[in-house]
Amino acid sequence: MSASQEAAQAPQAERPATGGQERGPGPSRRGKVIAGLVAGGLLMLAGWSMFESKYLELRQVMDHGTAGTFTLESCERSGSSRSGPSTTCTGTFRSAGGAVVVEDIELTEKNDARSLSPGASFPVRATVTEYGSGHDVENVLRDDPEGRGNLTQNGIGSAGIGVLGLTTAALGSLALWPRGSGARRAVRTTLIVGAVAGAVMWVAGLTAGGGFLT
Repeated sequence: MSASQEAAQAPQAERPATGGQERGPGPSRRGKVIAGLVAGGLLMLAGWSMFESKYLELRQVMDHGTAGTFTLESCERSGSSRSGPSTTCTGTFRSAGGAVVVEDIELTEKNDARSLSPGASFPVRATVTEYGSGHDVENVLRDDPEGRGNLTQNGIGSAGIGVLGLTTAALGSLALWPRGSGARRAVRTTLIVGAVAGAVMWVAGLTAGGGFLT
């Protein structure tokens, strides 16, 4: 090989190969990560809020509230087709011993009166606040296995939203993983199963337990 040919090939040999270098995540991949984190974060926030209001706070009432009896007067189903129908059950609360008797009290968990006819009575726990010569009664919950089961199902349904949010955020972060790797496929499959399980918990728990879907 002549000296001129060697000189022409030398710069080519010194050029770094760029085809095999890994590049950072592109804008589309970063967008998927951000979208997953935002959507997952919102779902987890909603799940925690519902878990706190539909289970934790009511659990305190169930464990430490004023014991009494609730006598069902009526259950009315109302609401437009756009907002969805809702059921309101009202009756009379009488504390143990009869010191507090308040009429036209709304039952907090409408499924607590499921399959019952007006006039039926069952044990309850409630938040009773005294003011002046009267009493304010809130958070009236059925205090027997049926009522406690409804409360537990509310907790399961609310927790399902949190599980769905967590798996959604994790699925979004998979955009940063190398494509085609066996580990990525395995984790993705596991997260999808988790997301489906969370959705089932949400729908089944809140439907059976009397959440906003019923």
